[in-house]
Amino acid sequence: MPINQLIIKQLETIDYQFTQRDFELSYWHTKNNSEALTGGRGASQKITIQRQFYVLRHYLRGGLIARFLRDQYLWTGLKNSRPYQEQQVTQHAFQKLLPVPEVVAFCVQKNGLFYRASIISRFINNSGTLAGWLFDSTLADQQWFELGGVIKRLHQADIFHADLNANNILIDDNGQFSIIDFDKAKIVSPLGTAADNNIQRLLRSLKKIQTSRHKQGLAFNFSLTQWQQLIEGYR
Repeated sequence: MPINQLIIKQLETIDYQFTQRDFELSYWHTKNNSEALTGGRGASQKITIQRQFYVLRHYLRGGLIARFLRDQYLWTGLKNSRPYQEQQVTQHAFQKLLPVPEVVAFCVQKNGLFYRASIISRFINNSGTLAGWLFDSTLADQQWFELGGVIKRLHQADIFHADLNANNILIDDNGQFSIIDFDKAKIVSPLGTAADNNIQRLLRSLKKIQTSRHKQGLAFNFSLTQWQQLIEGYR
């Protein structure tokens, strides 16, 4: 295999040929019909191609290693790359009719022993993240119950979401939920304790945001009583 290589994969059903430029955040920053999306590590952009909305996300590392390898990952083959695996899991979820954004294309730029990558998914109309919603509004008990049901369906499809937190759950004006960001997600059968780990990860994120907001004297409309409704819906 060449030392340097550009790999672009896309759905055959998309009537558009993606190019390297489409995966460059700097290119979209100059477009009036493009906007940066909040949440995560700040590397997501809402873009428009042929009057369709998509989300472009560049893969960035977190933690201490990000100081040295901000957006580089060790190359061990395409099937082991972050975007390839995310596309596989998301497509599995999409085929199970789960409320997730379909991945339409991804790009891998291999340079020697490392690679950089970006991924493009369909944009889901929403009113913000679960976390952002709870800043100013409340969820009815029935909505918490329904969210528990969505997570249950995810686990019934044998999907482990590596970072199920309040910023990776979207809610729309009709109170419907979607789950996003399947980076490092896996299909695991049986899920076993991984399912409970997902649930606890979400609870920790809600508690963490609540503590931070309260320290600032700000509201966060979440309680353990509401959480129990989510658990009932999950069961």
